[in-house]
Amino acid sequence: MKAKIYDANFLRVDIPDDDKTDWYEVKRGVFDIYGSIPDEELLTLRMPLDIAATVNRGTHGQCIYGSGVRMRFSTNSKNLSLKVVYGTGRVPSVCTATLAFGFDIYSFSEGRETYVTSFVPANDVEDNLNRVYSKRISFTDDERFYTLNFPHFASVKSMLLGVDKGSIIGGGAPYENEEPIVFYGSSITHGASASNPGNTYQNFIAHKYNYNFYSLGFSGNACGEKTMAEYISHLPMKVFVCDYDHNASSPEKLRAMHYPFYEVIRKNNPELPYVMISRPDFFLNPEDSRARREIILESFRRAKESGDENVYFIDGERLFDGEFYHSCTVDGVHPNDIGFMRMGNVIGRLLHEIIEKSK
Repeated sequence: MKAKIYDANFLRVDIPDDDKTDWYEVKRGVFDIYGSIPDEELLTLRMPLDIAATVNRGTHGQCIYGSGVRMRFSTNSKNLSLKVVYGTGRVPSVCTATLAFGFDIYSFSEGRETYVTSFVPANDVEDNLNRVYSKRISFTDDERFYTLNFPHFASVKSMLLGVDKGSIIGGGAPYENEEPIVFYGSSITHGASASNPGNTYQNFIAHKYNYNFYSLGFSGNACGEKTMAEYISHLPMKVFVCDYDHNASSPEKLRAMHYPFYEVIRKNNPELPYVMISRPDFFLNPEDSRARREIILESFRRAKESGDENVYFIDGERLFDGEFYHSCTVDGVHPNDIGFMRMGNVIGRLLHEIIEKSK
């Protein structure tokens, strides 16, 4: 696979007294950025602010965070550096600073992504607002493809990518699917509580299958509003995954919103594969979880009875199956890396079947 080589004279940023590093400004349409929309102020805007404001206050506040945002590029540099200017952010009590404010990088080869290293932030949030990260990459001089995952609970205003002086800098590897898999859901979909950005269940799927995705996870604020369904229904999608469950305040509220959400998506996307998932942290409150799962199953059965042959259901109770299933979360709710890996295995297997069938 050959990378598109960028015009260094056009991209390079001259920084006085730096004779070891070539710095490149990260711009949309130049580097390959996924999971966000073009914006003059932010690299990490996940949906238009005016639309997010009509959904709820939390969605409006969190749509600027870089959950699921990635940049793909290629280089033969042995050292990689980032100069980051953040906007706002926070470190949730159940999350690491690396997930919230950090970056991690994966190499891409033979259809899969492999972890390389993390760019770890300071513990003090204020110390992260303007930050320089540097890492040595222990590879040969051959050009390699990389995926850089952005922080999940912080916004990024601008970023410079630094490589060894004179190194090649080029385009990223293409994804298997041009249209993304779109995920909508709560703090779990948002990424809480993976140890680093690349360990969410969506990223585990991307690592294994090279699938492009778009994450619309909003911690505490995925409430299934019609305005959100309308927005999602007009996005380009290969598959839609409805991971909406937790943030409904009660089973009754979930029942009132879940099937109508499906109807809005389906009206504008009659052939789109639609995946419904119930909560994975089933055992914290089994009675409530059973009630919610039955409601989601009702939506699934109702859709099937209406003649929909492209709707799927994943039972959240089974997502953590295996030895030490009770050790898959950090607090009984939010998955740790083990939990996210198991979720990625189950959800990814179904998504792979769906995408292979559509070829």
